Amino acid sequence: MRLSSRFLPVAAVVVAVIAAGPVLAWNGGDSSTTVPAPDALQAVYREAEDLLPALESFAAPGDRQAGVAVGARQEVNGLFSGNAGVLLTNLDEGTRLTLRFTVPARGGYAVLARIGVGPDHGVVQPAIDGRPLGERVDGYARAVGRSEELMLGRVGLAQGDHTVTFTVVGKNTAATGLNARVDYLELEP
Repeated sequence: MRLSSRFLPVAAVVVAVIAAGPVLAWNGGDSSTTVPAPDALQAVYREAEDLLPALESFAAPGDRQAGVAVGARQEVNGLFSGNAGVLLTNLDEGTRLTLRFTVPARGGYAVLARIGVGPDHGVVQPAIDGRPLGERVDGYARAVGRSEELMLGRVGLAQGDHTVTFTVVGKNTAATGLNARVDYLELEP
């Protein structure tokens, strides 16, 4: 299909308006009247330790070490942002940690996180509002450290409270344990 040259200026204006978004309104030729742009989504950044207490820190059936907290704040100076994170200490697959966070505006968000890694860390499956998000994340490393920032996936979220859950689903064959650490959660529009 070939467009007539008389439609090209109209097509260019339509493309420009779509690209710019709804910023100016027509009011009989007065171009000074503006319509506010839709609420711009802003990134949401939360340190995991600031989301405590956990809504759920569940220890799967099995032997537990006496006095070991599940889903507790752990000081990790110089290793994690904020010098702390949340440690999920456990001995069993199926242990999960659920934290609440608040979204200020409805929209689509990329979910990013940084987790702790180490020789005693397991494989976790992240979830938002109970729905698995992205691939499982292997927390095994030969030395204690932190992961790069991980892109867990994209979700559409309503304004208000939501949950993020990290469930330990197994371990790397080289890992000596099933622990998990969470440094932070970030939502990017």
